[in-house]
Amino acid sequence: MIAVTNLLDLAWSAVLAPVWAVESGNGVGLLGMIFAVFAGSSVVGALIASAWGHRLPRFRTYILAYLICGLPRFLVMAADSPLWSILMIMVVSGVASGFLNPILGAVFYERIPNALVGRVSSLSTSMAYALMPLGGLVGAALIGGFGLSPALAIAGIAYLATTMAPTVVPSFREMNRQEPTPVTPHAAV
Repeated sequence: MIAVTNLLDLAWSAVLAPVWAVESGNGVGLLGMIFAVFAGSSVVGALIASAWGHRLPRFRTYILAYLICGLPRFLVMAADSPLWSILMIMVVSGVASGFLNPILGAVFYERIPNALVGRVSSLSTSMAYALMPLGGLVGAALIGGFGLSPALAIAGIAYLATTMAPTVVPSFREMNRQEPTPVTPHAAV
């Protein structure tokens, strides 16, 4: 799931949003501001998550954060919305996105035995990044095949479908179960 969302995020940031900036006449200055607003808001969201996230139900927060940070970001550009609404969506989406990695990190470090954390997290990270180089190609193919607004909508709907898949996979609800990672003695290598 994360590999697909990373692919779609790269399609958005590398191709879809830049083409939108040019075609809408807003230019690269506004695009930089949009990216800065989203990124800055994401930092704020991560700070909020680190301070109060432990009090929130993980699964519900995870799903809600993806609902807020995914599809709206694509649709607001597809609809050629006014600048103020695009910036507002970027603020709200950015804050929501800041909750995702802290939740995943907490689950990883609780569930993975200490002796395997390095291997499992390295494998997980490489799998999450595996599709990212194809993001620009996917964005370009969508624009070439459907035009900009439909491409943004298709990418947003694909993002929504991908991020809502955990709602039908019962094991994802185990995110709410918090358990300390067992301390295992390190074996001699």
